[in-house]
Amino acid sequence: MKTFFKNIKLLAILLLTLSFAGCSEETCDIVLPTISSGFTYTLNQATGTVQFTNTSKGATSFEWNFGDGVAAIPATDTAAAVPAQLSISTDINPINTYLPGTYTVTLKVSNSAGAVAYFDAVIVVGPIQVGPDTTIPVITLTGLVIIEIDINESYTDQGATATDAVDGDISEDIVVGGDIVDTTTAGTYVITYNVSDAADNAAVEVIRTVNVNTVVVGLCTADAAESISATDLNMTFMSDQTANITNDNATFEYVANPDFDNTVNSSCFVGKITKSAVNPWDNNQIDFNSKFDLSANGGFKIKVYSANPGYTVLLKLESIADPNNVKTEIDLTTTKTNEWEELTFNFSTNEDNKYDRIVLIFDLSSANTNTYYFDDLKLFERTTGVGGGTGTSNTIGGGDGCDDTTTCPNPPSGELLYNGNFEACDCDWQLIGNGGTVSISETINNGGSRSAKIQSATGKNPAIKQERLGVGIIQPNTTYVVTFDIKASGDFGEGGVFKAFAFSEGENGGDVGATQHVLTDNTASISSTTWESKSYTFTTPGIANQVAGGVSFLAELVNSNASVNIDNVVIKAQ
Repeated sequence: MKTFFKNIKLLAILLLTLSFAGCSEETCDIVLPTISSGFTYTLNQATGTVQFTNTSKGATSFEWNFGDGVAAIPATDTAAAVPAQLSISTDINPINTYLPGTYTVTLKVSNSAGAVAYFDAVIVVGPIQVGPDTTIPVITLTGLVIIEIDINESYTDQGATATDAVDGDISEDIVVGGDIVDTTTAGTYVITYNVSDAADNAAVEVIRTVNVNTVVVGLCTADAAESISATDLNMTFMSDQTANITNDNATFEYVANPDFDNTVNSSCFVGKITKSAVNPWDNNQIDFNSKFDLSANGGFKIKVYSANPGYTVLLKLESIADPNNVKTEIDLTTTKTNEWEELTFNFSTNEDNKYDRIVLIFDLSSANTNTYYFDDLKLFERTTGVGGGTGTSNTIGGGDGCDDTTTCPNPPSGELLYNGNFEACDCDWQLIGNGGTVSISETINNGGSRSAKIQSATGKNPAIKQERLGVGIIQPNTTYVVTFDIKASGDFGEGGVFKAFAFSEGENGGDVGATQHVLTDNTASISSTTWESKSYTFTTPGIANQVAGGVSFLAELVNSNASVNIDNVVIKAQ
């Protein structure tokens, strides 16, 4: 029994010892109190003074480094080292005054348990105001100063921004006043924008004028016919075509003509496109139930209107079944602002019976929210003088003053290109206007009696072209030589260039696209007194199906008010 009580006493002593000893490092995790570092600040740009507000949690000690101290200077042969002079504080909510500049402020916090946390922020101090702030803020409108909309058309104001030399961006303080735009009532509405800075300096009031225009049906011309068929496309907007137009980040609306008092387009209703600034290629698509006949038809015409100057209109043709591989496109640059103009897109006969979709892209150069109008999208009949250029047979031109032409010559022996001296006028040549004029000259030549004349214009790119030459003859990985004579009417002017290209063609109607060979794309001047002889080479791709459609040649004069004459064009194997 004594032994039993003795053991009980020993066990009690052991338990008491363990209760005082606690847990060891191996058996317990030590949890320190939670701690975080943070701060906000208020900057007075007029004085450079910053009031810091400490938002740290669980901290008992604070160490601020304001970031505007002086760096250490190392010792030299004549002077001792100078230690760094830190700009620091241990206050909870300190104040520091800065000179203009950019500074990184760091707050280190800790607590009695030894936990540490850091937080830093960059502060930019602008020019310090000396004396009272008397500089007024500046208001800048977002969007146009004058906006024209049709009655019942939706309107959302784009607002404005405001900046101040001392207070910075004060756009949120702008007070918008003036008229409330009622789009159901025709009239002129004036919206005002005002703002004052912290020193009560008032900006110059900025206004925007919104004109809500009524449609005077009696003065516009009601369309009498339209067609949405690939056979005889003529989209006049006699009726609302919203259901037939697909929006790809560009919104289509059926609206009244913004300007019907003109000789180009007096229609009552047109199509309106508003881009959404998602991509530069925001577009609209029109699908058809059959392929376009580009043998009987020469291409498409479209009338366009916008307040934006010098934008491009890209008309792209696609196959609905294979849009990534079966496609072609032409882009033209407009020359009118707030006026209707008609653009003509000429397509080769080689594009016949391939496409059943039209894609319209306005101003591919930028992602924007601009508005564009279009009307009278239609096919036009192909006339003589365009040429087929298949490379296996030749065609008769005409329509250029060469009515006596009845037979087009075959290429000279060893050559690939037909009628390179233009003595048979435009036989086999495509004369592509693209906003300029292309013709056969009977007064300028370099041997013989004729040459091709390309008259360009600012923002235009007229050209001559022959397509798919030497089908079955062109070999892969083979070098060919292109030569021609050229003479200019004068200086090309700023931005004017002559360009020439060759193309290795895949099989006509197949899935293999053309390979472009740049002969020259930066010729900024050509002699106007003597003929220049040009010579270029290109090498076809190495795979047979990449040359199964022969080769093509194109020459164009871009963005110039001058003209060039071209003669004696030759393509042959090197």
